Amino acid sequence: MMIEIIACENDGTHYIEAVQNIINGAATAYQPGGVYVVKIKGWFDHKWLGFSGKRLGAVGVWKHPLTLPPFHPHRVQSQKCYAWRPSTQDYERFDWAARLHIYQESSQNLRREIRRRKPSVLYVWYCSDTARTQRGSLMVYAHTKRDQAAWFISFYSNNQWRSRQAEEISVERIANFEAMGQSIKGELII
Repeated sequence: MMIEIIACENDGTHYIEAVQNIINGAATAYQPGGVYVVKIKGWFDHKWLGFSGKRLGAVGVWKHPLTLPPFHPHRVQSQKCYAWRPSTQDYERFDWAARLHIYQESSQNLRREIRRRKPSVLYVWYCSDTARTQRGSLMVYAHTKRDQAAWFISFYSNNQWRSRQAEEISVERIANFEAMGQSIKGELII
């Protein structure tokens, strides 16, 4: 099984490789029926984890149950969707999925709960422009019958990409996902 992340010229290739490995490892562990991978323009921090939107245009709300994070659609550089195909034992990319991030008032996002969406999905957000900024971010929401999880990792590069901060996940679990992803056949597309 292989979910491929395509590096652009402004992306740090080793960051993209780490993100791809972690996503594939997480997909192997959580076994969702589908995976959404969203590339967000620019870096984002851990405050997006669990963030649902704003009330009255000013008061930030971090809501449980989880909602889709209210990234403005102009920040979405790409969205790729994959569905598990039992016949091939692999994820297959499809292009007919609805956009996750839509134009709406921030307060309307408070009702976009993940549990009311597809029953078995891994939602992934990662940032762009990492070659220039030398920092990256990855956020994952897992919603399956077996698991409910939401976590965030930030990365930095000083000649080598390393995780800097992990929220709601251990560094050991991240390393485990990355190792599982590395063991899956396939090559990084650059």
